Amino acid sequence: ERFSAMTEAGEADVTVRSTVPAFLSLALRREDPDTLFFTRRLLITGDTDLGLVVKNLLDAIDWPKLPRLPRLPGFPKAGG
Repeated sequence: ERFSAMTEAGEADVTVRSTVPAFLSLALRREDPDTLFFTRRLLITGDTDLGLVVKNLLDAIDWPKLPRLPRLPGFPKAGG
């Protein structure tokens, strides 16, 4: 019925892993989930069908409408 982060030990249906820089590149629309996935910078394990739903959800998020992320050293501001 919904996605949620695991907060306790247990078996996840699907796991999506990456690095902070790769997730930021995704959020800033510098990279798309397919590119990150096929270059093995976005790892999806577990239920393959659910993993594809999550990957497509990441691509469909309207990132500019989300609260602004703090600017981190080494990452230029969006559009820069």
